[in-house]
Amino acid sequence: MGFVKNPELAPLWAIIQEMVAKHEPQMQIKLDEPGDYSLIRINGRPFARTKVQKKHVGLYLMPLHENQDLFESLNPGLKSRLNGKCLRFQDEDDPVIASIPALLQASADLGEH
Repeated sequence: MGFVKNPELAPLWAIIQEMVAKHEPQMQIKLDEPGDYSLIRINGRPFARTKVQKKHVGLYLMPLHENQDLFESLNPGLKSRLNGKCLRFQDEDDPVIASIPALLQASADLGEH
């Protein structure tokens, strides 16, 4: 079992984890530990992971990096949170968090690509 790098971020992680977990029926759980949760597609390819890091909660969404149209469709708020392959969030009250469910759904709608 893993450990949470920054317990203060656990409530924020729980919010994002719940959003990702809504896609469990179409995916498989790869990892489900406190502060670290990931889903893979039925074909075994990564879908999403959310993890508590030292100063942020990261959302790693593979379809975002596999599909240029999805990447280009990111709203400015989400683009501002993107750092490498990770969308970084630091505050539960961040209004950009409300954009995550639509992004996850768009990613899931891409299917097995």
